[in-house]
Formats: sequence, C-alpha cells, structure tokens
Amino acid sequence: QWGTSIADFNLDPAEFKYDSLITMDMGGTNAVLSDDYGKLLMYSNGMHVHNSFHKNIPGLDTISYSDYWENFNIKDYLPDGSDWLAGFPGRQWNLMLPDPESKDYYIFHPLRILRPNGQFTQTIGLMLTKVAISAENPTGKVIYKDSLIASGTFQWGINAVRHANGRDWWVIHSSEYNEAFYIYLLDPNGLRLTNKFSGTTKINQATSYVVGYFSPDGSHYVTSESLGLYFDTTLVNIYNFDRCSGLIERKEFKKLEESQLIYGALSFSPDGRYLYVNDGIRMLQYDMMEDSILPTEKTIATYDGSKFQYNEWDSGTKLIFSSMAQGPDGRIYCIPPGNTRSIHTIEYPEEDGEAATMLQNSIKLPTQNFNSIPNFPNFRTGPVDGSPCDTLGLDNMPVAKF
Repeated sequence: QWGTSIADFNLDPAEFKYDSLITMDMGGTNAVLSDDYGKLLMYSNGMHVHNSFHKNIPGLDTISYSDYWENFNIKDYLPDGSDWLAGFPGRQWNLMLPDPESKDYYIFHPLRILRPNGQFTQTIGLMLTKVAISAENPTGKVIYKDSLIASGTFQWGINAVRHANGRDWWVIHSSEYNEAFYIYLLDPNGLRLTNKFSGTTKINQATSYVVGYFSPDGSHYVTSESLGLYFDTTLVNIYNFDRCSGLIERKEFKKLEESQLIYGALSFSPDGRYLYVNDGIRMLQYDMMEDSILPTEKTIATYDGSKFQYNEWDSGTKLIFSSMAQGPDGRIYCIPPGNTRSIHTIEYPEEDGEAATMLQNSIKLPTQNFNSIPNFPNFRTGPVDGSPCDTLGLDNMPVAKF
C-alpha cells in the first residue's frame, strides 16, 4: 500500500499505477518538470531532487537544508538502515522552470527554519538552484544550488506565468501576513525583482495555508487560503495581472465560512471560462467572463460522506475535497486531504454548473497518497498576440490530441 503512483496520460482515461522504481515519497511538496516532448527530467519533494532515472541528481541529495529539513529526515528508518526523507508538507513549495536562454533548468524553493522555541516554523528566504540536463549530462549536473535570492519572512506558495513575449517567466510569491507579493522576471539576463505589490488582502496571523494559480491566459492570479489553525475560514482573492509589465491589482475578495480545508484549493477550466474553488465540503464554480466574478458562485457538488479505511477497525478518513490540478486530458483532478487512495475528478470543467460533472472517488489509487499533487505552471501559455510585448515572433501553436 506504500509507494508512489504515477498518472499515465498516454491513455484516456489516464491510468494510475504504482512504479516501484520511484523511491521518493511526497508529503505535500511535489514539483515535476519534463522537456518539450513530455520526457521526465526531474522531480522533488522539497528535500532532494531525483532525475529521470529515479536517483538523486548528483549534489542534490539535499536542498533547502536547515534544522527544519532535519525534522523530516527520519533516521535509520528504512529496512537497509538508511534515513527516510519524508518530504516537506507545504503545497506549491517548489517550482521548476526552464531557463529562457539556455537548456538549463531552475528550481525555486524555500529556506524554512524552526523558531527558537522549536514549536513553530518560519520561511526566511527564497532559494534558487540551477541544473543542467542534456545528452552530455543525462543524470543532471548542478550549476549552483541553494542560492539565496530573497531574505525576509514569507508565505507558502511559489507560482509562475509566461511573460507576454511567450519566452520569459514572471515568478510570484508572498510575504508573511500577506503583506505583499514579490514579483520576479526570469529572462535571458537572469532573475530580478521587478515589483513589490502591497495591495493584497492582509491577515492578522503569520501562519496560513495558501495556494495560487494563474488563469490559462495569465490575465488573472487567484489565491485560496485557509487561515492558520482556524480551518473554518478560507479566503479567496482574485487579482488582475498584466503579462507585459508584471503589474498586478486586486479585483475581488470573498470569505468562505465553515470551511474544512487545511490548505487552499482552486483550479481553472482549460479554456479559462470557469474558476473552481472548494471549501472541503462544496465544489464551487465561478464565471470568469462576468465583470463581477465571485457573485456568480454555483455549487456543483457536495461531499458525499465517503471515507477511506485501512481496515475494518479504522474509524476512517473523510474523503472531502482538497487540492486540485488541471490534467492534460481536460479534466480537473482533486485529492482528498490526508493519507487516502482516492481522487475526485471534474469531468467536463468547461461546462456550466452541474453539467461540469464532478465524480467523487472516481479514481482508486494503487498506493496511498498523502496530500500530494504536482505544482507546475501552464507551459502552453504563449505570447499575447498583437501586444507591445509580442516581439519575438513566437506563434501560439495549438497542441492536438488524437
């Protein structure tokens, strides 16, 4: 029952299967990167990085090392007497992007430490690791690692969207208490901070659990955030985003009461028409085409009461809704929180209301999944045709699936 499952989207519907070669466990942090043709390059649970051969990239047996890292390094745990790197628990803690200038790759990851009393933790930096993977270096070669690019106190969540030129990247993350968003530009000249946006929805506590996604066309950035230990409240924020300038503005805000989320959860339909947010019990749909988005709320599904049980004596884990991700097959995949073996799906997310068709526990996993769903941007977001930034002659080429 233990081990890592993969989703094979060469089949329709996708096949979820156990792969015994994958020995990395995920505890929430899950970053994956493939090349332009879909070939796996590397993946990480926030503590170390494996290559396509499912071995540590030389030199990346540790990243983000600190006393917090050691909290998730279980000594002498495995049958051969080696340590078990359980994986960091944070959603969207790691993000992998291709270098716009070369064939190298970047890993964005946090520096998190234990506070002096040892009972609380804090993110005090954003780090960058650069890796070369090529025919000459098929297992990966570290160019540099754990380079500190920002110091301060930060939130969870690292996200990115293509620049309007279709080549470069905007990278965004937030400070503690949601005091500000930090927006970076990754281009052939490297990485630099371009904007600090303070028009965020502030909160009065340091700890909250936020995830964020850009809409498929990159014109909106949306966050869903559960508040610290008060899991009865989720905050939803919609921001307008300019892919030319990297400028952001707050558009709408809503508080979801009686939430049962520990982490925020949202996703978009592939065409960008609908935004999906859940509060653990309800799956909500919003129409992004309306001037006022959040008042269009529709409930398309409600938790059906199902549970996962290890055995007949186990009281069971509620298979409520949690983190979501859009699959390449057009479905939205939604995991329950905790250690379970089910995934929910929204079958037709481009349809209005209940026609979107949410199927609960539609996928039965061969192994347990612990809060793990991959974090990656929309690599198919191309240039904004006709904009002042559409200067590189790149075409928005469609990708067909037959």
